[in-house]
Amino acid sequence: MLSRLIQGARSVLKVTVPAMAIAVVVGTTIGLTPGYAGKRVEAVLMRITDVTLGFPALLVAMLIVTLIGTGVMGVIVAVTPTTSASSPEYATGWR
Repeated sequence: MLSRLIQGARSVLKVTVPAMAIAVVVGTTIGLTPGYAGKRVEAVLMRITDVTLGFPALLVAMLIVTLIGTGVMGVIVAVTPTTSASSPEYATGWR
C-alpha cells in the first residue's frame, strides 16, 4: 500500500514542481516589470492579469491540454498559465 502511494506521489511531483517553478518565475517577472517600466505598463499588465484570472482555471487547463495533447509536458504547459496569473498581483503589491 505504501509503495503505491510513493509511486503515485512521484508521478504527481514530476508534474507539479516544474509547473509551479515556471509559474512563479513567469508571474514574478510579469509583476516586477511595471516597477521598472512605469504606470502605463503596470496598468496594461494588471488588466491582462485580471482578464486571465476571470477565466476558470480548470477550463483553461482542459482547453490547453486538448490543443497540445496529453503527457507530462502537456500538463505542465496547461497548468503554468493558470497558476501564474496570481503571482503578478502579489509582486506588485495589489493584494
